[in-house]
Amino acid sequence: MIVVVVVVVALVVVGFVLVALVFNKAVDSTRVTVTGINWTIEYQGSSSGYFGPTSLSSCTACPMTMFVGAEFSDTITLESSATQLNHSIGSVTVGAPFLLLSIEPTLPQSVPPGGSVSLNLLLEAPPTGGSYGVTGTIGTS
Repeated sequence: MIVVVVVVVALVVVGFVLVALVFNKAVDSTRVTVTGINWTIEYQGSSSGYFGPTSLSSCTACPMTMFVGAEFSDTITLESSATQLNHSIGSVTVGAPFLLLSIEPTLPQSVPPGGSVSLNLLLEAPPTGGSYGVTGTIGTS
């Protein structure tokens, strides 16, 4: 009789552990953690560097966790070090599995010498849970 009680208790404990593991996995699969947001500035033409180095990190709140498919924002501020010519930001692309939903102000944006522009991006998190880094490209001229 004691053996039967011990076996039943052991099975109940194992059952609870398995349910907890399955439940936690289900919860984790509904969450996305953004570990960083990194941009590559692509310079066109013979001049380059007027918006700074080709690599730019813009996430001050990373890591950040959200539900799959959630919308979140990022702001990129580019300052021109040019002394004579305007330079333009013509495109912003985001690598999969993230989606770029909108950019404000709309592109292209012309930046005068010594000027700056802040781009407010609305992004969508991937449809599958996990940890991801956002990568993207800023096209300039």
